[in-house]
Amino acid sequence: MRKPKIAVSACLLGQKVRYDGGDTKNHFVANILPKYFDIVTFCPEVEMGMGVPREPVNLISSTGTIKMIGTRTDEDFTLLARRIGGIITNSLADVDGIIFQKKSPSCGAEKVKIYRNGVLKKMGTGIFAGIFMKQNPDVPYLDSSDLTSFKNREWFIHQVFSRSSYA
Repeated sequence: MRKPKIAVSACLLGQKVRYDGGDTKNHFVANILPKYFDIVTFCPEVEMGMGVPREPVNLISSTGTIKMIGTRTDEDFTLLARRIGGIITNSLADVDGIIFQKKSPSCGAEKVKIYRNGVLKKMGTGIFAGIFMKQNPDVPYLDSSDLTSFKNREWFIHQVFSRSSYA
């Protein structure tokens, strides 16, 4: 019997892959989930070749589309982010659940800041998270902000086991 498989933003497992060279290690994700699930990690910005540390990026609303733009250089990473997001999504085709890093321009499932003309316009979804969720609408997900709630964690685990062939 196989364990159910969960994909997790690498920074939540303590990998130092964030733009500032840090991590956002979460005890539940790093220490509890691996006992019961096979864990695979992802970090779209590292897989885009952006390095660690790296220039921060913001999502910018421009002419009806959302772009990923470097905050210092104004470099447009949008096409690369979409291409790598598609590749990562395809590589995760067999996961039973996924946990995204909150507020991330690439991995945030919700409450990601989207700017227009330097002003916060709305909240949305990170580029990779959006691609993954559109292509996999039935895969249960959590945003890391949901990890503080026992009820949310319980719901997620139940959904993952229900989805997997493990049950």
